[in-house]
Amino acid sequence: MGRRAEFPVWFSVAADSGYIIAVAALLPPAASAREAWMTDVPGWQSLLVVPFLQRVRGRLGIQVAADSTVQARLGRILAVRVALVRWGADAAEEFLVRNDDDILAALKALPEVPRLLGAPTPR
Repeated sequence: MGRRAEFPVWFSVAADSGYIIAVAALLPPAASAREAWMTDVPGWQSLLVVPFLQRVRGRLGIQVAADSTVQARLGRILAVRVALVRWGADAAEEFLVRNDDDILAALKALPEVPRLLGAPTPR
């Protein structure tokens, strides 16, 4: 598990804007659009993170420097909020399960469980 990105103080102010609702309204309601959104990291960056940071710079009048770790976390946070607004609570829950670093690490390790829990092999 990697280091979790810490957000600066401006994030809570900026996240309260109506931007999430505006982006959510642009996405089609179809199940195929919902499915695509779940893993569309480039889409989160281009539709959410880049414009979001531009709005922060313009509206709050501060210079925002967000490293790649912060941008990735910001993308996931904004994207789950869009999923909630566009497709409802079930979509947001699905998004969280499919994009949580801890869950992804556990799923990656799952095939090793039988070997790890099996009887010791004689030497």
